[in-house]
Amino acid sequence: MSRSSCALYLSLRYHQLSPNYIYERLKTTKLPYLLKLLLVQCDVNDPSQSLKELARLSIIYELILLISWNDEESAKYLETYKIMEGKSAESLMDLQQYQSNDFLTKYIDMITEVKSINKTDGQTLLHAFGSLEKILNSSNEQLSMKIGDHILVDGKHSATICYFGLVDNHPGEWIGIE
Repeated sequence: MSRSSCALYLSLRYHQLSPNYIYERLKTTKLPYLLKLLLVQCDVNDPSQSLKELARLSIIYELILLISWNDEESAKYLETYKIMEGKSAESLMDLQQYQSNDFLTKYIDMITEVKSINKTDGQTLLHAFGSLEKILNSSNEQLSMKIGDHILVDGKHSATICYFGLVDNHPGEWIGIE
């Protein structure tokens, strides 16, 4: 890959046919690299024993073990390492912070894909229902209620919605009324 990094590729199917290959390759190849990757393509039905063996091997030889499921994913790993090769640590940290947004940001981005939901509505829905699953399982009536709406309680008493959320002393209720 470069002067300071190398990658060894191993198909688990080939490893099961020739289990000594990777050991011989590591013994005969001097690996004075700072970054040493063992890219393993998982192309067998039961990979657990082979992966345990290769994980142990990776620890002994100080290799980074990457597991891929197909040729495209293997190529993507190598391509990404090649692209990142000349980048500084600071720029990689910025990229990592960008990619690891918190749950709320990811939730808001996802829920606002629905054209009629803006960011404020998305936050209100999450606060009111507690989870995406509860939002998806709620009725249209529950979704259309707003703070300040008047509703009938027990079919005869009028009440005003003062907040949405679970009510402490009434398990299962999700609406606060006055």
